[in-house]
Amino acid sequence: MKVLLIDRDDVAVGLLEGYFANSDYELVVEPDRNKVFNHGDLNEYQAILMDLSAQTNPIKYIIDLKAQLKTLPFIILMSKEGREKDVFKAGANAFLKKPIDKLELNEYLEQAQMFHHISKTLSDTEIKFPYHRGIISNSAMNELFLSCLDRTSRYIEDSFFLIFSLKNAKQLYEDYGADLEEQASQWMSNNVIRLRRQSDIMAQIGKSEFAILIQRPVYKDEPIDAAKRFRASFLQHPGADIPQFEGAHVNVNVNIKVVELPGARKHFDETIMRP
Repeated sequence: MKVLLIDRDDVAVGLLEGYFANSDYELVVEPDRNKVFNHGDLNEYQAILMDLSAQTNPIKYIIDLKAQLKTLPFIILMSKEGREKDVFKAGANAFLKKPIDKLELNEYLEQAQMFHHISKTLSDTEIKFPYHRGIISNSAMNELFLSCLDRTSRYIEDSFFLIFSLKNAKQLYEDYGADLEEQASQWMSNNVIRLRRQSDIMAQIGKSEFAILIQRPVYKDEPIDAAKRFRASFLQHPGADIPQFEGAHVNVNVNIKVVELPGARKHFDETIMRP
């Protein structure tokens, strides 16, 4: 993942350069916030870390920056003082308080990877997953996704993705072939479709990955309670229709996670192993 750092703070820049030197991420530093707009292809960055001066209006700056982009980078606003709510209003995805905590930074970068995966898949017009039986197209889900991000910055509305993925898809492919991997993915999606509420908005966001969008939950723990409900249903499922190989059911590992927008923070992350 490629990260752009906009910061004049030499101490913070030195700390971050040291951190990134020992990571799998690539860091590019630009001290001058105004030169960023002439910084080559801004679309190559999956995340942007920025500490703007007190004289700079973060809302206007981020709006102007996003206007130059065709992609949707994960923006982390840094400062010695601030509130997460104000950062969301500015259109950023996360707030990192200075002095920088490396563990918190690492958590945000992991969230940035998840956010990039979701936004890239939904916005890629070359990817066309099948949509039927209540599953909408990834392009339609992308419009809802962008709307949720906008409404978070305008009204601080809560939105979540409930994501289901076939955790052992690669192993199934290597051990049994593409057909059985596809059958296992189909088994997972069939059960999510069967268990979801009629009002749930669902789309495919990966080869063996599906998401339900939860907008404006009625109560705080509604997304987590929904994840627990699906977990219980998967565990209690008789399993007779689980794909078989040479007469024996194969292991199907379904990961369920709850991801909050706009920061992609995980509130629930569990893997169910069947049969």
